[in-house]
Amino acid sequence: MTIKYRDLTLFSNASFLATKANWEAIAGSDAFNLEYGPMFDWIDERVGKTHLDVMAYGIFEAGSPHASGIVEIINSSKAKGPMIKMLKVIISPQFWDISVHREEILKIFLGAIAGCIILSKTKRSKVLKLYGRSNELFSILVSLHTSFVEEPIDGLTAKIEGRWLVLE
Repeated sequence: MTIKYRDLTLFSNASFLATKANWEAIAGSDAFNLEYGPMFDWIDERVGKTHLDVMAYGIFEAGSPHASGIVEIINSSKAKGPMIKMLKVIISPQFWDISVHREEILKIFLGAIAGCIILSKTKRSKVLKLYGRSNELFSILVSLHTSFVEEPIDGLTAKIEGRWLVLE
C-alpha cells in the first residue's frame, strides 16, 4: 500500500485564517477555544515572520486552503551548528476519532516527518530531532529508527534519545 503524505508548508496569513475558520467550524466555538485557542493565538503572532527560532507549519493536502495538521518546529543555529527540532504535531478536529481516521492521521505524521527532513536539508542542518509527544507519533518514530538500523543509509546515523528520534 502506498500512502501519499501531505505537504509541510509555513503558514501564510490566508492559510492561517482558512485553517482557523475550518477547525473552529468543525470543533465548535467552545471546544475550539478550549483545545486550540492559545495555539492559534501563538501562530497568529508568527505568521509572516521568518526570522523566529520557533515556527508553526501547516500540513496541507494538495489543493486545500486549510491545514490538516499543525507542526511546531524549532530552527536552531546554536550549539554545534544548525539543528531542526519537530516538537509537536497537532491534528485537525476532523480526525479526532482515531479509529476511523487512522490512515489520514498517518499521512499527517508522515508529512510532518518528511517535511522536517526536507527543511533540515534546505537549512543545512546537521541534526534533525523528531519528538514523539504522543504515543502514536513515538511509535512511528521507533519504526523509522528500526528501518534506519536494518537498512542503513550512508552518511546518516539514527538513534533514539528518550522520546526523540535523532538523525545526524
